[in-house]
Amino acid sequence: MPKAPNRFKRLSADIPEQLYKDFAKKCIEEGVSKKEFIMSLLEKELYKGYSTKNEDFYRKEV
Repeated sequence: MPKAPNRFKRLSADIPEQLYKDFAKKCIEEGVSKKEFIMSLLEKELYKGYSTKNEDFYRKEV
């Protein structure tokens, strides 16, 4: 059976300007995109104890 493709949803938020600047600076320092940084934070917080290498990781129902 073919695997279902990963689907994505857009995330938008209004945040204070200084927080955004600090966020952008941190991304540059770590050499990651803003998307990668946010996804990493969300994964760490929401899926503590799960391996991100797991193929079913992004299909997990919340």
